[in-house]
Order: sequence, then C-alpha cells, then structure tokens
Amino acid sequence: IHRMRSDFSDQQVEVTEISSVLRTIEVQRDQLMKKSALDSERVLELEEQLHEMKSTVTSLHGDLSRSTDARKDLETTFEQRERTLQHMLDQADADKEGMRKELSNVKDSVAELAGEQETLVNEKMEL
Repeated sequence: IHRMRSDFSDQQVEVTEISSVLRTIEVQRDQLMKKSALDSERVLELEEQLHEMKSTVTSLHGDLSRSTDARKDLETTFEQRERTLQHMLDQADADKEGMRKELSNVKDSVAELAGEQETLVNEKMEL
C-alpha cells in the first residue's frame, strides 16, 4: 500500500507537471493564434493598401494616356496652324511682290505719260 501510495504520489506529480506543461502550451498556442490573427489582419490591411495603390496607378496611367493624346492633338493642331500661317505669309509675300511690279509698271506708265505730255506741251508751244 505504501508503495502504491508512493507510485500514486509520483504519478500525481507527473500529472501536475504534464498539466503545467499543457497549460504552458495552451497559453503559447493562444498567443500564437492571436499573433496569427494580428498578422492576418495586417496582411488584409496591406492587401487593401496594395489594391488602392494599383487603382491609383491605373488611374494615373489613364490620366497620362489622355494627357499624351491631348498633347499629340495639340501638336497636330499647332503644326496645321503653323503650315496655314506659313502659306498665308508666302501668299502675302507673293502679293507684295506682285504689287511692287504693278507699282513699277504704273510708275513707268506715269513717266511715259509725263514724257508724252511734255512732248505735247512742247509741240503746242511750237505751234
């Protein structure tokens, strides 16, 4: 009986030690689960931030694309207007040159008429 009591007492000590170890394991498990839950929550937050960043990048890419298209349209319009203005300047230069020639012809005609008038005045004076 004494031996049985001693064995029983030893077993109780072992059970107490095992229970203590089990409680420690349970506490550690609970801590790990809490940490895992926090990590999972953090991962979800990071995934949400990543999604927002991707959305922002997509939006910025669209804005950039539209800006690039608008810039190209403006460049095309500018080039067309530049060609139109150059054509107008060339036409104005051609018109100016034509007017100079016409003015020169008028001056020549006036000089010729003045010469004829002088001749007529001289002839009239001689008469």
